[in-house]
Amino acid sequence: AIGSACAGAACAAAAIAGGLEAADSLAMGAGIAMVGLCSASSALVVTAVAPSARGATAGGMTLLLVWFSIRGLALMRESAGFLSWATPFGLAQEMRPWAGVRWGPFAVGVAAAAAVGALGLLLHSGRQWGAGRFGAFLSAGRGRACSGPNGLVATAMGATRGMRRWWLACGLAFGLLYGALTVGIRDSLDAVPSLFEGRLLMAKLAESGLTVENFLKAILVYGGYMVGACAVSIALAGLRDEESGRLGRLLAAPVGRGRWMAAQAAAVLAGSGALVVAAVAGLVATAIPVVLVDELPEASDPWGLAWRVALAAAALWPAALLHGGVVFAAHGWMPRAARAVSWGVLVAALLLAVSSMLVDVPRWLAGLSPYAHQPDVLGAETAGGTWTGPAVCLALAAILTFVGARGLSRRDLMA
Repeated sequence: AIGSACAGAACAAAAIAGGLEAADSLAMGAGIAMVGLCSASSALVVTAVAPSARGATAGGMTLLLVWFSIRGLALMRESAGFLSWATPFGLAQEMRPWAGVRWGPFAVGVAAAAAVGALGLLLHSGRQWGAGRFGAFLSAGRGRACSGPNGLVATAMGATRGMRRWWLACGLAFGLLYGALTVGIRDSLDAVPSLFEGRLLMAKLAESGLTVENFLKAILVYGGYMVGACAVSIALAGLRDEESGRLGRLLAAPVGRGRWMAAQAAAVLAGSGALVVAAVAGLVATAIPVVLVDELPEASDPWGLAWRVALAAAALWPAALLHGGVVFAAHGWMPRAARAVSWGVLVAALLLAVSSMLVDVPRWLAGLSPYAHQPDVLGAETAGGTWTGPAVCLALAAILTFVGARGLSRRDLMA
């Protein structure tokens, strides 16, 4: 609760310092704080029913995906507009800062957070220490260590198998749902202009022309954030192994710490890469048939559209791997603060990327987000762009992983 309030206050102060209206800025900050409160109270419930930390992580990320999906459905279908009140993100946007502030959604969100938080505390009070409230519900599994010529990689892959499967399912569901929402996109803008009133992100999208390619481009941006969260959660598995003592037992064998961290990086590559492939497969599987049936302009080159979607998703992957590199560097040099640093960097990058779409953020500040340096391979005026940004992110990810391995080799393991 304190962290959510601080984050909301910081965002409001930054907006006011930038010359924006104080009342609207405070509403924006209050909305951010409300989303944080709802997320924290939901986390109480998820951790109560999940039998392990990894299961709780997977369950929490699945819940976030459900929230985003419901919000997307509410945006694209006028008949489903009431669903905006069913998620914290929708409630925050329904407050409509800079478009006629409404405080009713804030009150609903705070009340819901209090009710869900009370349920979470009740569930925690009746469970055993270290066990989930309902057995194997939301279990991400741990997998078994495997032997073979690539034993370290196999062990890392086995330890994260359940988590990677959860992320794979989330990516596929994400792609299938949002690909299906391409039905009637252009008609939505012409026939229902009120759909975008007070919703600045969708208004920004509409300004450039609400085409199928522009819609898929916007969806892939959110998909990039999901891949970044996937990379962070899988990379943190190594930190959990150290905290549990499992890493110490593994390193008692003739195993180098650098090789162990390289194996963890391979698990991050596999998990985040599979998520990208699943999301692209879902988008293409549902969007392309819609384009062909509705005889949209993109129907003249459906395979070209599928290829551009794949390229746009691939361009976002290095940014996610960079977040994995941040985890490894933090794990190597400051393990006790690694979680806070890793998730904090991801949230900061997300806030910078979203803020740059809403307000005039200094170019140097917006450029600190790895998601701000992507080639334009999707959109009404596809120019190709440069792949320098993804290449730099990939190089930085490798450097940070190496730095983390050096740090791990120079310190004692946590007791």
